[in-house]
Amino acid sequence: MPERETRPYGLWASPITAADLAGDVRLGGVAFDSDGETVVWIEGRSARGVLVAARPGQAPRDLTRR
Repeated sequence: MPERETRPYGLWASPITAADLAGDVRLGGVAFDSDGETVVWIEGRSARGVLVAARPGQAPRDLTRR
């Protein structure tokens, strides 16, 4: 398991860009899974919400069916 590093608020790398926030992507319910490494969130896409998960070093993946 990689060692965790504490950084000041706002100074960590994020896959969420300013363009994402200004665009059509809506995020909600962001939380860590019980393993303490996987981040899960609800991503608003058009008129529906999709449950998404991402582990360190891996691309996010949709957990809900289309």
